[in-house]
Formats: sequence, C-alpha cells, structure tokens
Amino acid sequence: MPALRGDNRAGRCPGENRSGDTRRFRRATAAPTFSAMRSSDGLDEAFGSGLVGAVTVAALHEVSRHLLRDAPRLDIMGEKLVESAFRRFGRRPPESTRALSWALGNVGTDTVLFALVGAGDVKRPVVRGALLGALAGVSAVVLPSLLGVGSRETAKNLQRMAMTVGMYVTAGVAAGLAHRLRSA
Repeated sequence: MPALRGDNRAGRCPGENRSGDTRRFRRATAAPTFSAMRSSDGLDEAFGSGLVGAVTVAALHEVSRHLLRDAPRLDIMGEKLVESAFRRFGRRPPESTRALSWALGNVGTDTVLFALVGAGDVKRPVVRGALLGALAGVSAVVLPSLLGVGSRETAKNLQRMAMTVGMYVTAGVAAGLAHRLRSA
C-alpha cells in the first residue's frame, strides 16, 4: 500500500502500531461476548418474561378447554388465522395447521408480546403486563371477525369474551411478576 501524503503509517495495516503489534487493535474491535450482551441489554429478562406469559396463556387455554364446555378456543382461532394468511398470499394451506399455529401463536407472537413487559425503563412491570394482556385479549376477541375468520371461537357470548380477555390479562400479570423477580 503506497503511503499517502501526510500519512505516517507507510505500509502498516490499519490498527497496527509503529512496532507492528496489532494486539491493541484486536482488543478494541473484538465483538462483545454473549454474556456481556445479555447482562447489558436485558434481553434474557425480557424474553424470559415473555415466555412465562406465553406459557401461562397456553396453560390456561388447555385447562379451560378440557374443563369447561364453553371455553374460548384459541387453538382453532389460530389455525383459522394461519389458513387465512396462506390463502391471502395465494397459497394452499398445509393439511394440518395445528403445529404451525401453535409455533407462530404461542411461542412466537405471545412471547414477543409479553416480552414487551421488560422493554425500556420499567417501574411497574405488573401493571404494564396487565395492560398488554388486556390489549391482547381484546384483540383476540375483536380482530378475528375483522380479518374474516369469524369470532365464534373467542366472542360467541359474553362469558367466552370475558374468559379470553381474562386469560391474557392473567398471562400479562404473570409476565410482569416474572420480570420483577428476575430484575430484583
């Protein structure tokens, strides 16, 4: 590499000092370790709380589905939403959309939604979790009919609507408590 005018590095690599030693350069540009990223960003706390919320919704849904005759059917609503999305993109939905809707709904969206409990400077994570849960519950009641998949699974009657919102609020509170415990 030819030396440029005013360049006193003449032939040295970027970051190389006069003696040819590059240790300082490597140290300064080394990627942060995973453990350093976790502790500084708080991503593990947020996604841990999100996973607690998602598992809570799934557990409440499964228990209510087996014990109550008129329980909300979040699983069927999720399958209908996945099938509708495939059709909107001109694709034929797979034969069984149960696993796909479970992965996208419970593990994916619910985890990310309840991870918001720990986003930013959180002074009251339980209140934030309850509000996020209420928003998700109302969305689960209102959006299916707006998206054209029917609302029978979550909004057939007032009892089913209240149980749907209640499941999500409970999950939000659980996510908020988990965040409070992990960050204490």
